Amino acid sequence: METVEVTLASANGPVAGCHVYLFSESGSYLGATQILDENGQVRFELPVGVTYRFMAEVLGNEYWIDPVTVQNGGTNQIEYNAGGGFFTVTFQKESFDPITDVVLSLYGPNGTALNYSGSTDANGRVVFKVTKGNYLVRADYLGYCFGQKQQSFHKIQALI
Repeated sequence: METVEVTLASANGPVAGCHVYLFSESGSYLGATQILDENGQVRFELPVGVTYRFMAEVLGNEYWIDPVTVQNGGTNQIEYNAGGGFFTVTFQKESFDPITDVVLSLYGPNGTALNYSGSTDANGRVVFKVTKGNYLVRADYLGYCFGQKQQSFHKIQALI
């Protein structure tokens, strides 16, 4: 057995508190998962000579790491960068007047609530720190729901 250490980072630094799942080379889930620590790391003790795949789930998006064969002789280190950055969402009227103090909520690509929200500032903006992926943004304002259309984040600004 050897230690396999998976490190997950984003453009905003280490990714913490998310699950990393262990799969066989053919893609079967092996029933093992670890949660990324504050340094964005997890460790698995695995047999030497066997090939595995790892999948990290961050903010509702999946990040698959290329297959890795466990080597003898010390810790096997795997590093993966999920990209991303600052996802700026602006909530404004058609006349481009910003709307302040509205809570915008972020959802995963399948509509799952991520419990990640913020209130619009004086410019009608909320900035989310996210990994590269797809997100839904929702605003509830004056009894109406706005948004819920999927936004791909690759360093863009979304206008709702």
